[in-house]
Amino acid sequence: MSPPAIHPLFLAPIYRRYIWGGRRFTTALGRDLPPGDDYAESWELVDRGADQSVVSAGPLAGTALGTLVRERGTELLGRHAPRPAFPLLFKFLDACHDLSVQVHPDDSRAARLSPPDFGKTEAWYVVDAAPGSRIYAGLLVAEIQQSSDVTYRLHDWGRVGADGRPRPLHIEAGLESVTRFGPVAPVRPEATTDPSVRRLVDCPYFSFDEVRPDGTWETGGDGTCSFLAVIAGTVRFDDRWQLPALGRGGCVLLPAACGRQRIAVTADATGTPPTLLRVGLGRVESA
Repeated sequence: MSPPAIHPLFLAPIYRRYIWGGRRFTTALGRDLPPGDDYAESWELVDRGADQSVVSAGPLAGTALGTLVRERGTELLGRHAPRPAFPLLFKFLDACHDLSVQVHPDDSRAARLSPPDFGKTEAWYVVDAAPGSRIYAGLLVAEIQQSSDVTYRLHDWGRVGADGRPRPLHIEAGLESVTRFGPVAPVRPEATTDPSVRRLVDCPYFSFDEVRPDGTWETGGDGTCSFLAVIAGTVRFDDRWQLPALGRGGCVLLPAACGRQRIAVTADATGTPPTLLRVGLGRVESA
């Protein structure tokens, strides 16, 4: 029996609970969460060892992302195949309380770890900010990064973890990883040939776009995959896929083999103009 045809992939989120989290995945993204007020991260796209995004709808439901990368890499990744694993990780973060002061290593420093890892080039998109928010607390953000989970904590505001002890710091490794000093300003979005799309980041590891479509919008068909996250509005796909609509906080991975996609985008019940985030693979192997 031949395997099911590859299709737009809805992936089940993986939640991480940390002391700085909250419950805004419920209030801002419409998620149904179990009890608890420390939901800090929602991993929407990950292929990292035991941490695996799993297809949640359609003929491939129940299939892990890593399995698709290994067994159907050309269909999924197109010109970026083959890869040993999906090279990017996309997540939402609810920084309800102060994040620790931290840095992430680049590829060179992370390669010297035991076991070796990849660096963590990342970009944040502020989805929501409560009054009085600062860059390290009060923000709900979407984050795209290399597939790495290496963090060096330099300062943690004197807090203790669930065991009642101070969380460990990594002063020496953290200072060694610092490659840039001084303030960091927000990026200036750049216009593209598509009037609905503004380019936020274009680096060797990924591209990152803000999309504000009007009515219908087309994406894909360029020989590689892309990932979409709905920040506002509702997205509906062609009827041939027989997939439900995506609302606020919904995400989808569009395999290369699906080709050009024409999607219908409408405002949500509040009338907020539709806004999507689009992520594409970069030029550098990072998984």
